[in-house]
Amino acid sequence: MHKLSSRARLRAFSGCIIMARQTELKHFPELRHLPIEEQRERLSQAKAAAFGPDQKLTRWRGNLLQFAVMFGMSVLFMMVIAPALALSQDASALVMLLVVLPVFFVLQQRRYLALIRKSLHEQHADSDLPKQ
Repeated sequence: MHKLSSRARLRAFSGCIIMARQTELKHFPELRHLPIEEQRERLSQAKAAAFGPDQKLTRWRGNLLQFAVMFGMSVLFMMVIAPALALSQDASALVMLLVVLPVFFVLQQRRYLALIRKSLHEQHADSDLPKQ
């Protein structure tokens, strides 16, 4: 087995961070007219503003509300919809894993991007960002 040195691991890890930023940039077409470094800088600033310590209570509230809605919908499905459709417990669990959980992940991703986009437009309201 080939072991990487700590320096090589650090380079590989920092490359992953840069790639993650590049994959995030594709979700913000309003930044495409800017140079890549400025895109990264603005996105980093927007992420810091959207998820900084001053936004912690707002994020907690949003997360708790989304958890409550997800939990309520899951209970509704397991107690009302699954028995009405005559689904077994195994089939109900499979539907939860294959439908409800991915929907939750998609909604979380959309919420994450919406928070960053809102912060991006608030920070650069007077700049050259096109409105969406």
